[in-house]
Amino acid sequence: NLDKSPIHGARAKIPYSSRPDEILAMCAADAEATAKLHALFGPVVERRWGGLYAEERKITRLLIEMEDRGLPIDQTRLQILKQSLIRRMGRAEEVLARHKVDPADKDQVGQLFWRGKARLHTTKAGHLTTEAATLREFATEEQKGWVEALLSWRQADKFRTTYIENWEGR
Repeated sequence: NLDKSPIHGARAKIPYSSRPDEILAMCAADAEATAKLHALFGPVVERRWGGLYAEERKITRLLIEMEDRGLPIDQTRLQILKQSLIRRMGRAEEVLARHKVDPADKDQVGQLFWRGKARLHTTKAGHLTTEAATLREFATEEQKGWVEALLSWRQADKFRTTYIENWEGR
C-alpha cells in the first residue's frame, strides 16, 4: 500500500494495483539509486569486506539446511522447563493475589497501577499503559513488589505460550 495520508483520523490503504504507473516509476527510481550506490560504494565494500559476503552466503545455506531438517527437541527437558515456568508463574500469582491483581487483565492492571497518580500514560489506542519500562519507572514503593511479580509472570507466560507450547510434541 502506498498512500499513508490520514483520512478521518486513520491511514488510507490504497492497493498498488490501483497505481501501476506510479509504482513502476518509483521502482525504476529505486533501482537507479541502488545502482548508483553500488557503483560508488561497491569497490570499497569489496576491498574491505569482500570475503565477508562469501562467508555469509555459506552460513545462509547452512541455516537453510538446518531449518529444512529441523532440530530435535528433547521433550523430557521441555517438560522440565515448562514445569519450571509454571512454578515461577505460580509464585508470581501468589504475590499478585495479595494485591488483587489479575496478570492476564491489562485493563485491570492499568486501573490499579495508575489509580491516584497525577499523570497518566496511555497507549495510542487510549488504554492505560502497562508496558514494562513504564511500570518500573512510575511504580510507587508499595507497587514495586507486585509490578516485578507481574513482569516475571508475563515473561514466563510469553515464553511458555510462544515457545514451549509450540515445541511440545515436535
